[in-house]
Amino acid sequence: IGARYLLADKYEAGIDCRYFKYYQGSAAYPWNLPGLNVKADIGCKPFKGVMIRGYAQILSDMHSLDYANKVISLKTICDLGLNGEYSINTRAGVFLQVSNLLNEHYQQWAGYDSYGINIYGGFRLKF
Repeated sequence: IGARYLLADKYEAGIDCRYFKYYQGSAAYPWNLPGLNVKADIGCKPFKGVMIRGYAQILSDMHSLDYANKVISLKTICDLGLNGEYSINTRAGVFLQVSNLLNEHYQQWAGYDSYGINIYGGFRLKF
């Protein structure tokens, strides 16, 4: 279930909640997939072509196998982040994103630790 509120094409806010209950599979769990995924965001367009957003996301009820092939429950993840995008035109833009602002150390996939705060950017082309 989700909802999004837009105000005058300048402000927006949204929330998306997904709950999955898996059953009758060949494995005990769908490994590393969250049973609960909640994401909320808020954004604004301070200037033409510029969009800035902040978000919070919670991922929980994830399971995996450890090195001895035993089922383990992974820690609940709380991720806060910011991103910004500048649209050069309708088909091109540049972006910058900062994730894991709380510098949490977690594993979304067993055996693969998070990097802490992540900063990345790039160039987007739309076809």
